[in-house]
Amino acid sequence: MLVQRIEDQPFDWNGENIPVIVSYGIYTFKGGDTTGDALAAADRAMYENKMSYKKEAETAAAS
Repeated sequence: MLVQRIEDQPFDWNGENIPVIVSYGIYTFKGGDTTGDALAAADRAMYENKMSYKKEAETAAAS
């Protein structure tokens, strides 16, 4: 999967590896939807994805 391939390659900054995290949102157009509706829905989905990852990272750090 593209996300995993990106996240498996840390960003090298002055010899320091910085992890890269990918969040995305997907939305399927339905009849009558506007572009704005689709972008807003995809944005919400991306935010939910991002918050899910953040919660997982916090849980792992607390363990």
